[in-house]
Amino acid sequence: MNKKHIKTLISSVSILTPVAILASCGQPTTIKFATSQGSYWPMMLGMKEIIKIYNEQHKNDADFIPVELLTSDVTHKNSEGQLLSSLDSDLSTKQSSDWNLILGNKATAYVANSYDKLLDVGTSTVNPNSFPTKIINNYNKLLGVEGQTTLKSLPYNINDTDGIVFNLDIMKVLFDIIKQGGGTIDENSIIAKKVKEAEGKGNHIPSSSMFSAIKIKESSKNTGFSGYTVNDSTFSVIKKAFEFAQKIYDNTEIDTTKLSKDVKDSEIFAIDYASDVFRKEILSKTNKTFWSEKSLQNNKITLDVNLNTNQALKTEVENQYQEWENTLKQTQFIPTTTTQANTETTSWTKKDIQTKSATDDSQQSINSKTFYSVKFTEYFKPINQWGSFEIRQYLTAFTYAPLVGTNYSVDSPWSRAFFKKDLEEGKQKASEWTTREDVYATNQAMKADDNAQYLAYNAGGSSLIAIKSNSDIINKNIIKFVDFLYNGTGLTDLTGAKISAADFMAEKSAYFIPTSTSVSQAKIDEFKARQTTYKNKLASLDTQIAAEQLEAKAIQDKVNAHTKDASKPDATKAEKTKLTNYNNLLKQRASFDVAINNLTSVIISIESALKFVNNDKTGILPQPANNDMIHITENLKNTLADATQKDKPTHLTKEKFLETLLKDLKQA
Repeated sequence: MNKKHIKTLISSVSILTPVAILASCGQPTTIKFATSQGSYWPMMLGMKEIIKIYNEQHKNDADFIPVELLTSDVTHKNSEGQLLSSLDSDLSTKQSSDWNLILGNKATAYVANSYDKLLDVGTSTVNPNSFPTKIINNYNKLLGVEGQTTLKSLPYNINDTDGIVFNLDIMKVLFDIIKQGGGTIDENSIIAKKVKEAEGKGNHIPSSSMFSAIKIKESSKNTGFSGYTVNDSTFSVIKKAFEFAQKIYDNTEIDTTKLSKDVKDSEIFAIDYASDVFRKEILSKTNKTFWSEKSLQNNKITLDVNLNTNQALKTEVENQYQEWENTLKQTQFIPTTTTQANTETTSWTKKDIQTKSATDDSQQSINSKTFYSVKFTEYFKPINQWGSFEIRQYLTAFTYAPLVGTNYSVDSPWSRAFFKKDLEEGKQKASEWTTREDVYATNQAMKADDNAQYLAYNAGGSSLIAIKSNSDIINKNIIKFVDFLYNGTGLTDLTGAKISAADFMAEKSAYFIPTSTSVSQAKIDEFKARQTTYKNKLASLDTQIAAEQLEAKAIQDKVNAHTKDASKPDATKAEKTKLTNYNNLLKQRASFDVAINNLTSVIISIESALKFVNNDKTGILPQPANNDMIHITENLKNTLADATQKDKPTHLTKEKFLETLLKDLKQA
């Protein structure tokens, strides 16, 4: 080869980008970030934006490889457990993974580490000291691993997944019923004040909700609620929340003469992650978790499955299941529609549903509508039922639900986009949805009952697990991106002010990043101030939009008419500019509307985390240490869901319940 050809070759190689070099070697050209969340989940909506910003900011960096987000639409995994199983399978068969970064849980890190494929992403700016000790300990301790000096499972997106959310219009109706029954509402309680503030604002209970037809039983008037007082602890103490639902259910009835043929299933109390609430109640009462990790003398971590070895805990779990079971009630309403003289009339037959075996279909009715005391929502089934959705449609009085759903608990741009098809098909009506004035949310319930000596906190959310590659370039880029997620700069809020990547994600996703800086009163105050600024801007935009609305509509009508019939005059260039400016105002309004709701979620969730961090008597639900622990929580989730299944709830003896929880546990 002559010198000219050699020079040409060297020149060609030198201008190749790292991505091109990797591609020529058959290696991945992107950092693949795998999740089990759908593309329209709050976390993913924020993550899409931040990855786009990150890739643009760093595209000219030496050795840079862009990040590619893989939502569940791509991974085809709909739970963190499925991600874990897929990773385990890949590493066991081909000693590598197609994924470089996973949004999962600690058990995912345990699997990666067992194959020596866990990448330590710690840097001088992201390390175990970046987080409150009580939080990092729950995420970063791995079975069989020594010490806490490296980052293995990074706490990333945290949110109250069982925040307390109220439909204030329904609560007003229930409070009136309690008073009719001789009960008392503590007017100094926050919930009573919020109910009063909401009167005459927002929307009202539609006929599609059973609460439009609820009334006190004749036998309960004056005495049904005698001696009963409702205050804030009625809902923040778990046992009392169940008691409230049962007491309302037992002393009320649905007036079938007021039921619309379009009425929907409704419940007094809805819980999304019931399995977490169940474990929290146990932790608050006993100061014991289903499993716990401990350090040996060599600093290695080992696991105690307390649910399998501690008889006192077993008994407590069995008894609590029985207590919960006693509050789970449902009434079925079966419609009969008749037509006379072109007038359609619907009458209803009422039936109290009895707990039966899973194979008994005798109580089922295709067209029945059901009213529940407590409903464990079936968010993980095709029904796609979430507490926030129920609140928005006036189908539940209150719920323990993920606060990331704040935008879905009210009429918002996200709700309108997510339920666009339902709105177009008439399955839902935005005019029957709650507004921000109709809903109140607060911190997660942490106390089991009035006698509990401990509190229990659930850090809902996921962690980041980095998978080690054989390529140093890929590993460096994984670490670079992780550092950006926690410490990235050069981002702006909706007013153009500079903010960090962590704060950007909070505003865009409704989650917060649990660094020591974020878990602070100072950060809460900062977010509250920003939210106030946004509310003021929203009010200003509403005024401007109202002033320009009629003219914009007239211009739009003109454009539409011309599009349909070219012989009709088109809007002028100046008019089209006005229309564009008006539509931009609507887009701005939507952005502020969404951000206000997201910040509500973040503020409340940080408050809960701060209560945990600052209180030595507050425990935390442990992250699943391995796949066996995931099986325990999955069994608990499924068993509780079966207990409130529509028309055929499944009852287990308390002994069978415990046996079901432990059925997949590998015995030593």
